[in-house]
Amino acid sequence: MKPLTYSQSTILAAVTKAAEKRLPCPKNVVLAAQAGLRAESSAQCALKRLEDLGNLTMKATPNWRIVILPDGTRTATRQECTRKHNAGPALRIVARAETAKSPVPTSPPVFRDPCPCCGVRLDADPTFSCPRGRAIRSMVA
Repeated sequence: MKPLTYSQSTILAAVTKAAEKRLPCPKNVVLAAQAGLRAESSAQCALKRLEDLGNLTMKATPNWRIVILPDGTRTATRQECTRKHNAGPALRIVARAETAKSPVPTSPPVFRDPCPCCGVRLDADPTFSCPRGRAIRSMVA
């Protein structure tokens, strides 16, 4: 039996950890980043090679992948994940309230459109624009 490459062993460890915790199989992007691969398709190829070697079995559905390990543990199905997701509506409300607070103070909008009369931008010094530009600036501000 051939020894596993670094990327294969890293991907197998990540999938095993997800299966033990009954989480969904990590996406190819995550697996590629963990294994240090440049392309996400390389992670998919590594999974396919692991399946060919007999280290795991994959059952693929559209936009979802279930990985079954030789000891019988498997990653979560779509239905299991949606049940877990729908289990805690109170937690989602708290999370939504926390994300609603903006950590960065919002600055007032900057109007860079030129005055239709004199052509001076509205964010420029008011002394350089015509009376119409000053009136437009006071309406927008």
